[in-house]
Amino acid sequence: MIMERQRMSRGEASSPTNRVTEHLREGYDSATECVANHPTSSVLVMFGVGFGIGLLLGHALAEPPPDERTRMARFGHQVLETMRQYMPDAIASRLRA
Repeated sequence: MIMERQRMSRGEASSPTNRVTEHLREGYDSATECVANHPTSSVLVMFGVGFGIGLLLGHALAEPPPDERTRMARFGHQVLETMRQYMPDAIASRLRA
Protein backbone atom coordinates (compact mmCIF):
# COMPACT_ATOMS: atom_id res chain seq x y z
CA MET A 1 0.00 0.00 0.00
CA ILE A 2 2.82 2.44 0.88
CA MET A 3 4.74 1.47 -2.25
CA GLU A 4 1.64 2.09 -4.34
CA ARG A 5 1.23 5.58 -2.86
CA GLN A 6 4.88 6.34 -3.57
CA ARG A 7 4.47 5.24 -7.18
CA MET A 8 1.35 7.37 -7.57
CA SER A 9 3.03 10.40 -6.06
CA ARG A 10 6.03 9.94 -8.34
CA GLY A 11 3.70 9.67 -11.33
CA GLU A 12 1.86 12.81 -10.32
CA ALA A 13 5.14 14.66 -9.76
CA SER A 14 6.59 13.60 -13.11
CA SER A 15 3.50 14.68 -15.04
CA PRO A 16 3.78 18.39 -14.12
CA THR A 17 7.54 18.14 -14.60
CA ASN A 18 7.03 16.74 -18.09
CA ARG A 19 4.55 19.51 -18.88
CA VAL A 20 6.96 22.20 -17.71
CA THR A 21 9.81 20.62 -19.66
CA GLU A 22 7.67 20.45 -22.79
CA HIS A 23 6.53 24.05 -22.34
CA LEU A 24 10.14 25.22 -21.95
CA ARG A 25 11.17 23.24 -25.03
CA GLU A 26 8.38 24.84 -27.07
CA GLY A 27 9.43 28.29 -25.88
CA TYR A 28 13.04 27.61 -26.79
CA ASP A 29 12.06 26.34 -30.23
CA SER A 30 9.86 29.38 -30.79
CA ALA A 31 12.68 31.75 -29.81
CA THR A 32 15.13 29.91 -32.05
CA GLU A 33 12.73 30.15 -34.97
CA CYS A 34 12.15 33.86 -34.35
CA VAL A 35 15.89 34.56 -34.31
CA ALA A 36 16.36 32.52 -37.48
CA ASN A 37 13.60 34.45 -39.25
CA HIS A 38 14.69 37.90 -38.02
CA PRO A 39 18.45 37.84 -37.35
CA THR A 40 19.12 41.59 -37.66
CA SER A 41 16.23 42.57 -35.42
CA SER A 42 17.27 39.96 -32.87
CA VAL A 43 20.83 41.26 -32.75
CA LEU A 44 19.66 44.86 -32.38
CA VAL A 45 17.20 43.98 -29.63
CA MET A 46 19.84 42.04 -27.68
CA PHE A 47 22.33 44.89 -28.17
CA GLY A 48 19.76 47.31 -26.74
CA VAL A 49 19.01 45.02 -23.81
CA GLY A 50 22.71 44.57 -23.05
CA PHE A 51 23.37 48.29 -23.35
CA GLY A 52 20.48 49.06 -21.00
CA ILE A 53 21.65 46.53 -18.42
CA GLY A 54 25.18 47.94 -18.68
CA LEU A 55 23.91 51.46 -18.06
CA LEU A 56 21.88 50.35 -15.06
CA LEU A 57 24.79 48.42 -13.54
CA GLY A 58 27.24 51.23 -14.23
CA HIS A 59 24.94 53.75 -12.61
CA ALA A 60 24.34 51.48 -9.62
CA LEU A 61 28.05 50.77 -9.06
CA ALA A 62 29.40 54.27 -9.71
CA GLU A 63 30.37 56.51 -6.83
CA PRO A 64 27.84 59.24 -6.17
CA PRO A 65 28.89 62.74 -7.24
CA PRO A 66 30.08 64.97 -4.43
CA ASP A 67 27.42 67.01 -2.75
CA GLU A 68 27.24 70.50 -4.18
CA ARG A 69 27.23 72.09 -0.73
CA THR A 70 30.37 70.21 0.23
CA ARG A 71 32.09 71.38 -2.93
CA MET A 72 31.07 74.98 -2.27
CA ALA A 73 32.18 74.73 1.37
CA ARG A 74 35.64 73.57 0.26
CA PHE A 75 35.81 76.41 -2.23
CA GLY A 76 34.83 78.88 0.49
CA HIS A 77 37.57 77.58 2.80
CA GLN A 78 40.11 77.89 0.01
CA VAL A 79 39.07 81.50 -0.61
CA LEU A 80 39.34 82.33 3.10
CA GLU A 81 42.78 80.72 3.38
CA THR A 82 44.00 82.65 0.35
CA MET A 83 42.63 85.87 1.79
CA ARG A 84 44.35 85.19 5.14
CA GLN A 85 47.70 84.87 3.39
CA TYR A 86 47.47 88.37 1.91
CA MET A 87 45.73 90.26 4.74
CA PRO A 88 47.36 91.81 7.75
CA ASP A 89 47.31 89.59 10.83
CA ALA A 90 44.86 91.88 12.66
CA ILE A 91 42.17 91.37 10.01
CA ALA A 92 42.94 87.74 9.19
CA SER A 93 42.53 86.70 12.85
CA ARG A 94 38.89 87.89 12.74
CA LEU A 95 37.95 85.63 9.82
CA ARG A 96 36.26 82.42 10.87
CA ALA A 97 37.60 79.13 9.59
